[in-house]
Amino acid sequence: MREYYYSIVPDRESINKIERFPGELSIEPINICNANCIFCGYQYQKRRKQRMTDAILRKSISDYVDMGGGNLYWTVVVGDPLLDSECVERIEYVRSFPCVKKIETFTNCINLHRIGAKRLLTSGLSKITVSTTGFDANMYQRIFRNGYYAQMKNNLMDLLRTNERLDKPVRIAVELRLDGPVENMSESAEFREVIELADSVDTNYYYDNWSGRIGPKDLTGNMRLRPHWAVFMKKRIPCARLWMGIGVLVDGKVTACSCRDLDGDSDLILGNINTMSLREAYSSQYLCKLRYNWFEGRGVPNICLDCTFYVPYTYMMLSEVKKDHFRDIHREVYVL
Repeated sequence: MREYYYSIVPDRESINKIERFPGELSIEPINICNANCIFCGYQYQKRRKQRMTDAILRKSISDYVDMGGGNLYWTVVVGDPLLDSECVERIEYVRSFPCVKKIETFTNCINLHRIGAKRLLTSGLSKITVSTTGFDANMYQRIFRNGYYAQMKNNLMDLLRTNERLDKPVRIAVELRLDGPVENMSESAEFREVIELADSVDTNYYYDNWSGRIGPKDLTGNMRLRPHWAVFMKKRIPCARLWMGIGVLVDGKVTACSCRDLDGDSDLILGNINTMSLREAYSSQYLCKLRYNWFEGRGVPNICLDCTFYVPYTYMMLSEVKKDHFRDIHREVYVL
């Protein structure tokens, strides 16, 4: 598999386009969650829990529009966006800019009833990913560690049924976090309805280590940690996430990794939106140095040393067909 990656030589035009404009921005509207999942780094978060101010949000979107816009991810590291009481109004604000293309978010569905399924589905979102265990109350308690199982189940069904009635304005993906066989849920009528109504339903038994924070002791049943791709690759190729876009954390910090910079205190912090623009952050000499120090073997950012969320740089140069193949390779390895 290593040969598969090294046989790909990025062309200069593609590199220049990516380095000039990523076309992806992540916004962390809130870093508070109402679950305490055993597989999530949220349980180890040390920074202050808060909601993003309107000033930071508007500055971030204004800067992104100035860069030409693109896709927007309405969640960054941790937290559930539906805990923001103004999430619909904020999404509608972002959708008002034509250059913002897809808007995707991620939720556990616990707080949906307070927002309203129809309001959320007609806010301008393109995709909603729901993280849950399926319809097993005991498993839900073990993995998500909260008392909202019934509420989550009712909200999820309401979301899917309402989306169907509205002729599916939003793509809905359901990601099942399981510590037992998925076959155990197949007899549930509601579970069969989820499979029928959702655009995709994926099972997940393999989990990221959150840069060394999550270990086997945190997981249960047949849950496992992901293979450490950075080790397999011997860290010869930088992580693609340094080129795939940037994220604005809830306090305005701009990070080069909008996936695993849990406390916003890593080597990947580029500055703060209050004192610099997104364009300045993305084109900064500091980010350039982070990338090419890794390219030239001069060092890997500390947060990346033990991270299993690694994606090789050459992934960005793949065609969509080869990207599908890349994902299939991951799935096969996980099953093995």
